[in-house]
Formats: sequence, structure tokens, C-alpha cells
Amino acid sequence: DELKKLVRVTLRIPPGELSNDMIKGVFQAIDYSGNGSIETSEFEAFLEHGSSVMHMSQQITEVVTSVVWPVETNPSAGTVRMRELDKPFLEDALRETRMENKKDEEVLGEKLVFNLAKQTSKGLKEHLGVHCEMTNVANVVRLAIRNENKSAAEIDEMSNGEEVRKAREVLKAVRQFNLRKVAKLMNVDVPQPPTWGGRSRVQTSEDPAVSLRRLVK
Repeated sequence: DELKKLVRVTLRIPPGELSNDMIKGVFQAIDYSGNGSIETSEFEAFLEHGSSVMHMSQQITEVVTSVVWPVETNPSAGTVRMRELDKPFLEDALRETRMENKKDEEVLGEKLVFNLAKQTSKGLKEHLGVHCEMTNVANVVRLAIRNENKSAAEIDEMSNGEEVRKAREVLKAVRQFNLRKVAKLMNVDVPQPPTWGGRSRVQTSEDPAVSLRRLVK
């Protein structure tokens, strides 16, 4: 403000000859320490080297103002994306999108796990007459799916490798709807069908009454 007052009031230089921006530039050139005030040493240095400093400042201004910055009208979305791909604000947007996609994948994964568990638990009850908690099946299926793409060597290095291998066998049986194998792997006792004369009713086509008469004889 003092320099501006000096230029306008004392020296009576109008803005048309020396703009406020130029006065500001002169002040910044003198105040090389950047503390917002002009010290005696700074003013003396300016008196000694001021002409070269002002000449350099003028050259920089001319270069900046002479550059023609091309502006593309209505660029395509792909062009804009390529230009902004490494910019911080786009990185944040991509990060949020990846997080949302990950959450969606987790939700879909849980739905798949519980659908398989529900189907298996219902099948065990209806076809084999045994009860197996759906949550127990879901826990095993979830463990198998999370480690489905791991190699045998990677599983061997895991602390629960044996549990993971068994879970993967259960998942395979679930997908094949092999209920007896699922029950065996899940340690669920399946009742054996009643037998006649040491043979299963399923294995013989003979009428039970005929077999009974033969045994009586």
C-alpha cells in the first residue's frame, strides 16, 4: 500500500502508465525475502539490480500472455477420461467405484452362499430325512468359495489347510447335489433303510409277504 501511494500520490503515475498489478510485481521483486515488507537491504539491492529484475519480469509476462492455449470444443467422454485419469479427483472417484463394486460382490457372494446352503439343508431333510443347520452348511460353503482359487501348495501353507480342503469337497458335492456325500463330509448320520432277511427293501423286488412265508417255513 505504501509503494502504491508513493507511485500514485508522490510520483503521480496514473494506472494507464503503471497498473496496480505491475506495482505489485515491483513490490514482490523488491521483497525477495517474501515477508511482506521491504527491508533496507532489499531496497538497496533493488536499486543496484532493479533494472535487470524488471527486464526479466517483463520477459516472463510477455511469454505467458503470448501463449495460445488450445481449447477443444465438446471433447468425447473417452478423451476427457484419458486426460483426467491420473488426476486426484478422478482417482478418488475410481476408488469409490471400486469400493462400491467390492461391496456389491460381497453381497452377491453371500446370497450365493445362503442359497446353496438353503438348498442343501432342505434336500438333506426331504430326501435323506436328516437335519443339518443351514448356517453350518453356509459356513463351510463360504470357506470353500473364499479359497476356491488357491493352489494345493497355498492351502498346505495355511493353518486351517485341512479344513479348507474338506470344505472344498463339500462345495463340490453341494454343486453336484450329492446329498449322501455332503452328509458324510458334514458328519451327519443318515439312517439306513429297514431290511428284510438281511437284504434291503430297495435291493429286492420280491414281495415282503412272500419273503416272510419263506422264512416261516
